[in-house]
Amino acid sequence: MLGPVRVISKELPGIRCRNIDLSLSQDPLESARQIIQESASSSISPIVAYRDSGRWIESFESASISDSSAGIKLREKGAYLITGGAGGIGLLLAERLAKQCKAKLALLGRSEFPPESEWQRLAEDSTTAKSLRQKLAKLLEFRSLGSEVIVLSADVASSVSIRRAVSIAESRFGKINGIIHAAGSIQDGPLQLKASDSAASVLAPKIFGTLALHELFLAKEMDFLALVSSVSAVFPPAGQVDYAAANAFLDSFAQSVRDRAFFQPTGASGKTSVWERHFNRCTRCLIVPSWKPNPSPSTPETFLSTLTGSSPSTFSNPVRRLSRAPAISNSPRGPHARRTVFGLGIAGSV
Repeated sequence: MLGPVRVISKELPGIRCRNIDLSLSQDPLESARQIIQESASSSISPIVAYRDSGRWIESFESASISDSSAGIKLREKGAYLITGGAGGIGLLLAERLAKQCKAKLALLGRSEFPPESEWQRLAEDSTTAKSLRQKLAKLLEFRSLGSEVIVLSADVASSVSIRRAVSIAESRFGKINGIIHAAGSIQDGPLQLKASDSAASVLAPKIFGTLALHELFLAKEMDFLALVSSVSAVFPPAGQVDYAAANAFLDSFAQSVRDRAFFQPTGASGKTSVWERHFNRCTRCLIVPSWKPNPSPSTPETFLSTLTGSSPSTFSNPVRRLSRAPAISNSPRGPHARRTVFGLGIAGSV
């Protein structure tokens, strides 16, 4: 719901939206009172949570990238899978991995890519499309740096397609050590004119792709799974209701995995639980390095520094937090108040 909540009022200024997060264990009458108070409030906070008789709103603070001495260790000549690998961000990250650890790179994309035997010829052929020549030149550069590179065609939203691609990568490189999920699609357009199939094509890579990759991450016991989100999850422009929702899912998924790891108890035998082991590998890489109130273009250095950092504050939701806020005023809205649309979250959906 956070996509529509953040975007609707930008496209339809006469409507303001708010996501109210309520506890399932709370007295229903108290919940009703809080909803009514919110509807009568002139508060501009789009995200509100009620817990323990307190009202909480979203706020932001700076987060620095810490020393990499205690974070995820990138393996020399390790094998890494990058979805959206032939796109702009994917190629930048692949380049950094090639330079830093001579990585074996499996780059996944939606479109068919020329066979490896044709790369050199096509890169030197002036009749080849400029964008393809540039990509091929990069791939050949990675190889000159000591990396091995393959490009695979796969639908990241399809578990079957992803497993097939990973199988090919494993047959070439052996065990895959980590995944970077950088695939995504943007189809900007007004909410009132957006077709369902257009929205579905934007949501699918981020949502179903993340679920499919997380399943693989657990099954293959990789070092990390890194999710590349967008500042649009928090500060979306008009026209990106689906893209904002898709990236909000990534951020919430990261937080969900982190919370399950913290609250899953150790087994009665005293041995480390599966979720604790999962937490040690996973929460340090479910990251959103582009979440900044004043975002600058994402760089591979920033991404990998965050991935390998040691401070927990840089791993999941690095700059967003909930701050306790004063109770809202009970005074009624004025005669020119805007219409209000609410989304209700139950037991921790913020």
